[in-house]
Amino acid sequence: MNIFEYINQQIVLNNTTFVPSSDSIELICHTTGSSQTLTLDNIAVADGEIVTIYWGDGDSDACSGEGMRRHVYAVAGLYTIRITNYTALTKLYTDDYKISGVIGGWVLWEGLTYLNLLNTSIDGDIGNWILPSTLENLYLESTAVLGDISGWVLPAGLVNLIIDNTAVSGDIGSWVLPATLENLWISETPVSGDITSWVIPAALIRLYLFFTLVEGAPDMTSAVAIQSYLIANCGLAEADVDAILAGIYARRTSFTAAAPELEIDGTNDAPSGLYQDATPPTTGNEYKFKLQTDPDTEGFNVWDITAN
Repeated sequence: MNIFEYINQQIVLNNTTFVPSSDSIELICHTTGSSQTLTLDNIAVADGEIVTIYWGDGDSDACSGEGMRRHVYAVAGLYTIRITNYTALTKLYTDDYKISGVIGGWVLWEGLTYLNLLNTSIDGDIGNWILPSTLENLYLESTAVLGDISGWVLPAGLVNLIIDNTAVSGDIGSWVLPATLENLWISETPVSGDITSWVIPAALIRLYLFFTLVEGAPDMTSAVAIQSYLIANCGLAEADVDAILAGIYARRTSFTAAAPELEIDGTNDAPSGLYQDATPPTTGNEYKFKLQTDPDTEGFNVWDITAN
C-alpha cells in the first residue's frame, strides 16, 4: 500500500493549513528516513478517560494514565497525527524536531495543566489563546509560533512560564503575575512593554528576560524567594538599571536564597555613579556596592551582580 493511502487519515502536505476538528487536535510528523522514531515525551490522561493517537500511517494507540509515547515510522514521509478526545489530556509534552503543524486554531481546554512544545517547527498565531484556569506549566521553546500575547491573562495557579526563541510579541507590561509563579523566562522573543507595574510574587525564584524589548523595573516589595534575576540585553536605560538595583536593595534582608544573582548587562546602560560605599546609597553603583559587600554587616545574603 502506498504510504499516502491510509484509511480515515488525512495527509497534510506542505503549505496546507489545517483546522482542528471539534473532537481532535492535529500535529504533523515529517520523517526523512526509514525507521525513524517520534517521541511524545509525556502524555497524561485524566482518570477514567482514554485518548486515541492516530499516528497517520494506519497505526493507533489508545492511551490512559501517564507516560512517554513512541512510534516508529517505517518509511520516510509526512504524517498527520490526530489525537481524539483531546480534552481529556492533562499533559502534552513533545521535544522533537520532526513535529510541525499550525496550532494557532487550537482552543486550550480546561483540565490542561502542562503544555510543553520544544524544538519543533510548530507555528501559528497563538495570540488569541485563552490560557485555561487549570494551566500550571507552559513551555514554548525553539518553536515557530507567533502572535501578540499582550492580551493573555496568566492563570492564578501558573507555576512555570517559559517562552524562549519564538516569534511571539506584544506589550506584556499589563500582565499580572500570579502568586504561585516560580519561574518566568522570556528570552530571544520580541515582547515589549514597561514592566514597572509587575509585582514580583513571593514565590518567584527565577526571572529571566533576555533579548527582549521590555523596559522599567518590577516592583520587588513582595519578593522573597528570588534567586536568579537576569534582565540582560534589553536596552534598559540607566534609570531602569538604577531602579532595579534600588528595588533589590530595599528588600535585601527579606530574600531567602543563599547566593542570589543579578545580571543586568549586555545592551543595557551601566548603573549611575561611582562604585563606592555611601550611606544611604543614592546611585546605581552605590546600591551595587552595598548588595555585593554588605559593608554595614547587616547579615543579608550578598548578591553576585554582573552589570556594565
